Amino acid sequence: MKLNNEPGYPARLVVIATWTKAVLQMLIAVYAVGWLVWSFFLSNRIHDCVAAVPQVSGTHEQFCYFIPPATVAFQIIASALAAATVIELAFTLFTPGPDEALDPVLLAIASALLFQLGKVDQFRWQDGLAVVLYGTALGALFVVRVFIAPDEDRPPKLWWWLPRHPGSVSDVTTRGQQN
Repeated sequence: MKLNNEPGYPARLVVIATWTKAVLQMLIAVYAVGWLVWSFFLSNRIHDCVAAVPQVSGTHEQFCYFIPPATVAFQIIASALAAATVIELAFTLFTPGPDEALDPVLLAIASALLFQLGKVDQFRWQDGLAVVLYGTALGALFVVRVFIAPDEDRPPKLWWWLPRHPGSVSDVTTRGQQN
């Protein structure tokens, strides 16, 4: 994060906003993990059971597993991602460039994907198409975020990508020269 000679808020305020964002997002993560642990603890009371032989009607043999339904886990994580998205979006008010808006968009699409998967009871082709479209949008935004609008202070150090500028040295070449 460059704090010198940039228009916008004072450097101290940007640092405070960065720490506040990090702490709030960590609290959301702890809250979500707490709910997941609680759902695992309560899963033995949910009685998520299936018939051992589904073709035979009236059978009393059942297999019960003590894992909460996927809808519960998806909804908890999607809700936490949505809350983290709100905080990330509010943080963009403290950043000078528009490229910071890509992070909340990535989080929002991931959250929407998890909300969509949390509602699926029986997987149909429409649900599969939605997952493919969400995944394509996430991939495209990731490429835009990493290559077109990178963070100037922390350029991507990708072992599989060669630098665009011939004068710059990548991590791969520096590791190879050190050996």
